[in-house]
Amino acid sequence: QAGHVVALAVDADARVLATHARNHRRATHLQLRLGPHAGSAARLRAAIAAAVPRGAAYHLHASPPCQATSQANRRLSADAKRRGASLTEWTCELVEALAPTTWSLEQVATPLARAVLERQRALDPARVAYAVINCASFGVPQDRRRLIAGSPSLIAAFLARRSAPARSVRAALGATPTDHVMNRTTNTPDRRNGGHRPLRPEEHMRPVDRAAYTVLASKPMRWVDAEGVPLRSLTPEEEAALQTFPPGYDLGAWPRTVQQRGVGNAVPVEVARRLMLGAAASARRGRKGRGR
Repeated sequence: QAGHVVALAVDADARVLATHARNHRRATHLQLRLGPHAGSAARLRAAIAAAVPRGAAYHLHASPPCQATSQANRRLSADAKRRGASLTEWTCELVEALAPTTWSLEQVATPLARAVLERQRALDPARVAYAVINCASFGVPQDRRRLIAGSPSLIAAFLARRSAPARSVRAALGATPTDHVMNRTTNTPDRRNGGHRPLRPEEHMRPVDRAAYTVLASKPMRWVDAEGVPLRSLTPEEEAALQTFPPGYDLGAWPRTVQQRGVGNAVPVEVARRLMLGAAASARRGRKGRGR
């Protein structure tokens, strides 16, 4: 959608990777668990060398798993969250080693993740910039707060592509079976007192003339009436539309839970499109700079 060639896709989940392959048949697909363990960086370097023509400009995007850093996950210990944050740090080190033309990273906007990016920016401000965004400001019909990091010129070009007002659920889906959607999250961080507190009904129900709450990887939203009485869960295809996947995107014949995980874990397509338009603008400025 942004004029680039998808050359290589890497994921640890074979079924999600197969779904990507159904929709991007010309790309190379590699099942690989990335991280600081031995061998994964070398295998990724070899895969990039095989998929990208020698000397070609290329963009590297990474989305380290967010479950181990999310504030909504109350079951993880502090050590587990630190290990999750270490994947973000490892990704930044990988970018330095690979030196792609441009790069980007998407992660949940937790204090732990921001601290990692702040350290990386302090070490190399010419290579690392980041911003915390709401995807609703970039054409996505849901409130979805994320941290986006990457090449400074790319981040600047991406932030310039904000738009208003936010798209609504109705605008994304057309006809809807009810006039409200409700998410399945039952608690929220209590920032004043620490810990978590239960959500009130009005805190996780929205009219369809507004943006939805965040599409999750594990719990689909529900169609509900004005009193909060559920009709049914949103289908993976409906949630894919809220993630701005194009109509007809093939989610594969997987169980619903697998489709939900793939859709919910994805970077919203419209955010990715605007990010990659920024990558193109950043690469053009870099070529002009080298020419001078």
